[in-house]
Amino acid sequence: MLFDENRENIKVLDEIAMIEYIANEVRKDYPYFQLMLILTCYKIVGKPHAKKIIGHIKEANQKFPHLIGGFDMVNEEEFTPEISEFAPDILGAQKSKQMRNMPCFFHAGETHDNEITNIHAALLMNSKRIGHGFQLSLFPNLI
Repeated sequence: MLFDENRENIKVLDEIAMIEYIANEVRKDYPYFQLMLILTCYKIVGKPHAKKIIGHIKEANQKFPHLIGGFDMVNEEEFTPEISEFAPDILGAQKSKQMRNMPCFFHAGETHDNEITNIHAALLMNSKRIGHGFQLSLFPNLI
């Protein structure tokens, strides 16, 4: 999130436009420079925040399809909702033609709690990458 000189939020599409401008400036000196963005939501804020970020991805895909790489969710796993709670919105977005299958890159597995199933949910939602991805409770001999 960026702020202007009056400390007002800058809209996400305006942020992306600024990033595109800077990337194009960099390409003048480094023509092979590439950049893609993964928009991230905070699980702790809840489903409305996730829906908002998914909406931003939908808008950005229409104007900047070359810049949008996918979607991620972050926060402490033991104190926030599991990824599976957001599945209907994520899977619905992935099926949308406007979202180009919305690739996901989830953070999951950074916990000792074997009741948390974020790694499984990330796999079922076809996450392209699982950040951390190591749940010690799945390997009891290592604890």
